Amino acid sequence: MISRRMLVAGLAAAIGAGALAITLGHNTSGTTAQNGAAGSSVAKELSDSSIQTGEAWAPYVTQVVLDRKRPKEGDGRGDEFFFNLSSGPYSGVIVSADGLILICDTILGDFVGVEHGGKNRFIRHIYVTLGDGRTFEAQVAGRNRGSDLAMLKIFANGLPFVDMAATRAPKRGETLSLVTRSMNGLRHGLKSGICSAEQREVGKAFQLDARVGACDLGGLVIGQDGKPVGIVSNLESRLVGQASGVAYASRLDAINTAYTSLLAGEFTTPPPAPFLGVQSAKAFANKPGLKVSSVVPGSGAAIAGIVENDLLLEAEEQPLNDTDDLIKAIHSKKVGETIKLKVRRGEDADPFEVIATLRSRD
Repeated sequence: MISRRMLVAGLAAAIGAGALAITLGHNTSGTTAQNGAAGSSVAKELSDSSIQTGEAWAPYVTQVVLDRKRPKEGDGRGDEFFFNLSSGPYSGVIVSADGLILICDTILGDFVGVEHGGKNRFIRHIYVTLGDGRTFEAQVAGRNRGSDLAMLKIFANGLPFVDMAATRAPKRGETLSLVTRSMNGLRHGLKSGICSAEQREVGKAFQLDARVGACDLGGLVIGQDGKPVGIVSNLESRLVGQASGVAYASRLDAINTAYTSLLAGEFTTPPPAPFLGVQSAKAFANKPGLKVSSVVPGSGAAIAGIVENDLLLEAEEQPLNDTDDLIKAIHSKKVGETIKLKVRRGEDADPFEVIATLRSRD
């Protein structure tokens, strides 16, 4: 039988628990509101910072427009036909006070040497518009096809310019700002993205997760600390014009050789790229090994005896922790040279050595 005292005590406990629940609920709501306000404040600060970055770097970015004559149908192939047809506008980055401008080489279309002024037969004139509204006709001062960079020259002085010595590498996960001047020569464009991979194209580029289209080629990429880190390029041609959310940018800190070549007025094309002929993927989370999913018939890998499901453990006596390690090993060689691989066929089998001759992809 429940006594009056027990009933009162139970009721008091229930009321106390309810009060505690109400108090906790009130505090949680307040904390949530405070966190929400803090989150909004952080978001606003990031937005304001991006806007300030765009305004600060806009004077260093130009609009680039190509005056083209339309090619005849069938005159060119694939993306070359597209870039032999498109007039832009694109963007460029001023790199000297006396009018040197770094652009994406792809926009110039098929490669033409200095003997023809660096312009293919479809380009009649190249025009550069500065942030102050002045427009100049530009000459092609150099091209480096391997890094997808080219240099334009306009006759102007006293221009603000990006100090290439003050650039740095981006960090994975870093929020980046893309400053362009493509669609309107008098106004700059601004987009935000994230560096999703630091090393692409054997260290020459990084991957930028942002909705970037062909008109953004040549845009300047700025890091969170306000320092330049890259220029939007077409090194991964399959992504151009698709606004796919993924783009490549040439790393300004890693293009010293190409930049020096451009300053010297050189027009260069890359040598044939070495090609092993395997498609592979990381096999283990915590140890080296790439599992071969396919082998190109007639390739160096096929001739050397590598087959599907083989496990590639080492290249040139260096462990293969991911596919980038294999790519770097391949690109450290030239077409016709050999690469030494350690391979295992079967889980319990002993590894064996394979020497494969690298061929050209073409």
